[in-house]
Amino acid sequence: MADDDAAVWPPLDGVEGAPGPEGATGPPGSPGPEGAPGAASTVPGPTGATGAQGTVGDTGAVGPTGLQGIQGVQGPQGPDGVGEMGAQGPAGPQGAPGVAGADGATGAAGPPGATGATGPPGAQGATGPPGAVGADGPQGPAGVVGPAGDTGAAGATGATGPAGATGPAGPQGPAGASPVRQDVVLTTASLALNASESGTVALGKSYRLIRVATDRAARVRLYTTTEKRDADAARPVGTDPTGDHGLVMELVTGADLDYDLTPQPIASNRESPVTTAAAYRVTNLAAESTVAVTFTEQVLET
Repeated sequence: MADDDAAVWPPLDGVEGAPGPEGATGPPGSPGPEGAPGAASTVPGPTGATGAQGTVGDTGAVGPTGLQGIQGVQGPQGPDGVGEMGAQGPAGPQGAPGVAGADGATGAAGPPGATGATGPPGAQGATGPPGAVGADGPQGPAGVVGPAGDTGAAGATGATGPAGATGPAGPQGPAGASPVRQDVVLTTASLALNASESGTVALGKSYRLIRVATDRAARVRLYTTTEKRDADAARPVGTDPTGDHGLVMELVTGADLDYDLTPQPIASNRESPVTTAAAYRVTNLAAESTVAVTFTEQVLET
């Protein structure tokens, strides 16, 4: 590439030449669109002088109203005048007042006016004197008897009266029979060593225990109810019962198989309903066998 064709960056500006001669005037352009009308002038022109007021003539009689003619066609609007308003002249003197015209005929009566709002009520008048009481009318027939009313609440209990005198003593009754002493024998089923049996034995509704004997080593317990017997079943020997246990008697026999009970326990059946069957639990403390228990007692309630 030649040196005069080499690119220069940035390009260099040349020297500005002298202005050329003015060209010929072109033909006139076509007229532009009409401009919007200008705003009206707010400056009033000068008022012309006021002419002198003429003499007021007499008021003539009012003639009859003529028939209205047919309205003519409206002519075209003439061009607006271009004359300037003259300056306002000084006010002329006031003319003499004219003669008053005759009164016109009375017009027809207008429609009635709307009814006015109702006025507030007047004050209440004073109460008049009471009228005379009329004579009693005849008595009407008796009405139907109404249903009986509810029974009233019971009155309070009166105070207790004084005790009456003690009556004479009655004759002495026959002597009652003494409770009979008897033996009741209970024999269990065959029990292994330390096995137990629960059941009931007929001792009376109330009874007194005098003596208990077993035919082999055993633990014997009596209770007021079967429920309390079952609740106490697991208590070991040598541990006292607690709470409402219901235990009447507990006896453990061994070398001695026959015991006189001192003091003698008195017990009552507490089942519901009451029965003569006393709840027991017997435990065999010897080799496997049945256990025979003899209760010596007195029945106090049958």
